[in-house]
Amino acid sequence: MSGEDVAKLRDLGIRVICDLRSHEESRKRQPRGLSIRLVNIPLHEQHAGGLKDLYRFLFRETGEARFREFLRGYYHHIAFEQTARIGEVVRLISEECNLPALIHCRAGKDRTGLVAALIQLVLGVSYEDVRAGYLRSNDYFEPRLNKFIRVVRAVTFRQVPERRIRMILMAHAEYLDEVYEGILGRYGSVEEYIQNGCGIDALILERLRRLLLA
Repeated sequence: MSGEDVAKLRDLGIRVICDLRSHEESRKRQPRGLSIRLVNIPLHEQHAGGLKDLYRFLFRETGEARFREFLRGYYHHIAFEQTARIGEVVRLISEECNLPALIHCRAGKDRTGLVAALIQLVLGVSYEDVRAGYLRSNDYFEPRLNKFIRVVRAVTFRQVPERRIRMILMAHAEYLDEVYEGILGRYGSVEEYIQNGCGIDALILERLRRLLLA
């Protein structure tokens, strides 16, 4: 982060930064001049999207299918096997002393996108609006994406198709759709999922609504 970035964060009045990355990913030190509480709640203990996996997805003939299989399992793992940690995030932002809070991961589209979607859904935002917001990551990333595609194509002597690079780096609503449908199938509603699946009682949920919808 540059000094300008640190100043922007300070001006926003952020009190807590919730880092969803694994311990391996989050070893970097806090930037100088930034006195904000850091809370690490890893949603995936392994290094998601490591270089070896990235090479397989980019170069192997079956890379696209393997990537889709990986991402589908990744979303399922977070939504249905990391419920206690999703509950930790909800508890964290349900405390007034922790707000405003910033939630992030590595790229900000999968772990952060899924958690942000669940929070909005339990607050009563329609799934259509949540889904549209989730896909806005692609709009913001598009300028950098095009530059990255040119670099990757150049250093690999154009061996990697542009379509595959885009597929790996962009947000895909189909996996969010599958998680949402799975939650409704198992719990009946996102509220029941947050309460019974993630261990958040009604009082905490009510406090969260009061704080974030005020």
